[in-house]
Amino acid sequence: MEPILSHIDFKAVFSSVKGLVRAFAMGSAAALMCSTPLRADTDVIFGEKVRQYLLENPQVILEAMDLLAAQQQQTFTRDLIAPYVTDLFETEMDLRMGAADASRVIVEFFDYNCAVCRANVPAMRTFIAANPDVAIVKKHLPILTPGSERVARFVLAARKVYGSEAYSNLHNALYAKVGPSNLSRLSNYASDLGLDADKIIAEMQDEEISAIIDRHRTIAIALQVVGTPTFATRDKIHVGAVTPEILAELAPVR
Repeated sequence: MEPILSHIDFKAVFSSVKGLVRAFAMGSAAALMCSTPLRADTDVIFGEKVRQYLLENPQVILEAMDLLAAQQQQTFTRDLIAPYVTDLFETEMDLRMGAADASRVIVEFFDYNCAVCRANVPAMRTFIAANPDVAIVKKHLPILTPGSERVARFVLAARKVYGSEAYSNLHNALYAKVGPSNLSRLSNYASDLGLDADKIIAEMQDEEISAIIDRHRTIAIALQVVGTPTFATRDKIHVGAVTPEILAELAPVR
């Protein structure tokens, strides 16, 4: 599901294609044959040849429409993301898969109760291992259940109390097994890692944690994110399952 497809002006795209074909058919002959004396009927003959070719190969028009639609979509996405580039790609407080100095960054909005988010992990790890210049930055977007925000607040509180390493370890432990989002289970995982669950719980309603979650939700709304997982780069958005190939399309080598 692509949330920005509804914003593509397909009428304008089709109009552009027709304009390009008309210009090519009726005006390109002079440019292409500028070194050759032109006959009076050159444009007519050339235009008829183009028309005949398009009638015999109508898929060319569809291919041109697809290309223009993709370009229009990419421009729309780039403009949509531009105001939030710093919050999305230049923060140091988020979970990160990959090197801190990676030149290519993909952002993932995720929810701990999202089954697809969990299922994507092997493909993401495979891609990162094969592309050490790529990092995937994970943004909490707890929207699926009331328990989703509870888990997000718990792990963010663990980071506040114990730092980024404990944050990452707790995240990985919670991602490893599916289970309820109650505080008893969360406390058990924290205790297994040597963390004091009571100290973590005491920080769960901290204003800084609320601000992080609220900011992620605000950005998601602005980007028209409708579910998790959603992946974003500076000019692309992808919703749902990923493969290493899809991730490579999101973050191509420049």
